[in-house]
Amino acid sequence: MKKLLLTLGISSILVVAGCGGEENGDSTDTEENQESQQQEETTQENESSNENTENSDNAESDQQSAQSVLMDTQLKMADTVRSHNAKIVGVQSDIAKLEGGEDVENPEELKSSIKEKAKEAQTAAEEAISSLDSFEVPSDLSQEQQDTMKSAIEDLKAYFTEAKSALDNPLEADFSKAEEKFNAFSKKMKGLYEEVDLVTPDFYKEFQ
Repeated sequence: MKKLLLTLGISSILVVAGCGGEENGDSTDTEENQESQQQEETTQENESSNENTENSDNAESDQQSAQSVLMDTQLKMADTVRSHNAKIVGVQSDIAKLEGGEDVENPEELKSSIKEKAKEAQTAAEEAISSLDSFEVPSDLSQEQQDTMKSAIEDLKAYFTEAKSALDNPLEADFSKAEEKFNAFSKKMKGLYEEVDLVTPDFYKEFQ
């Protein structure tokens, strides 16, 4: 009887010990899994943070590049049309002086001068259009930005076309259509500048 009880006691101890071992093993496995999961989450967070930083740096670099390209293009465009547009603006100034009647000693002489200058301005308008036909839109800009600039250049060409037409009868010239086209050009260029956080220049003054 004593042997039987002893045997049962030993068996119970072994069973309890076995269960305890399994519980400890399960607990250890759970802790290891949690640590592994935490490490994996930390790694993913670091990778995501690095990726966001890299994307931010790339975006800033792209913006700075676009700013530089736009400013260079502005200078080239101004050089292309300034001398031609100056002749149109000169005629407009004389017309305004004639219509105002102020400080005009010889109106007839001024009228004759306007007619002569108008012919020169029309030739200048044609030359400006020809120059803009071959103006190269920088490929460093995005495709959307290139398309916007090309459309703006078409508006600028239309401005010179309308100005030339208005000068057919310089003493009664109406430049309203030309102004509409120039405003359309300026609006599109303004959008490009604002997109890359640049202050938009006064293109009307730039082109005089």
